[in-house]
Amino acid sequence: MKSTDKGNTFTYTDVTAKFKAHGNGNGRGNGERLAVDPKNSNILFCGSRANGLWKSTDAGISWNLAWNGVTTTTNGNGICFVSFDPSGSVVNGASQTIYIGVSRIGGGNIYKSTDGGATFNDILCHTGQRCRERPCMLPIRIMKVPELVEDSERYISSTRLPEHGQIQDSS
Repeated sequence: MKSTDKGNTFTYTDVTAKFKAHGNGNGRGNGERLAVDPKNSNILFCGSRANGLWKSTDAGISWNLAWNGVTTTTNGNGICFVSFDPSGSVVNGASQTIYIGVSRIGGGNIYKSTDGGATFNDILCHTGQRCRERPCMLPIRIMKVPELVEDSERYISSTRLPEHGQIQDSS
């Protein structure tokens, strides 16, 4: 559903052939699967439970597969959040730094793109432990990612948005 008149009317776009939502399903608290580029409201990304990451460049009218590095997970949650770095670089009116979270054990959980979603690289959580994929973007550019280790929650954080290998354990 999309409104261009502040909610007075809505138009419907059927995406069920590409991806489906389950608002009350497992993983519903993991984050927001749908994100709008803060620099360009025509660009949207949607992480699906079983069909990879999807992108729209026309404000949600049409969708194309953007990344299929992880399409499904054993728990059925798949890609459970998409988050733009609003302070990251902008090329041709599009944000370049995007994070996605994947709900799974024993593999990468947080992936980062620095090219507007053309490619994604795994940035953390190869501990073999159950990693949580719920980030908090704080105003002073600290990213906290809770990680469940031996039944106690600790946070992995960085004083700036993390680069490969530059995560600090703040437990």
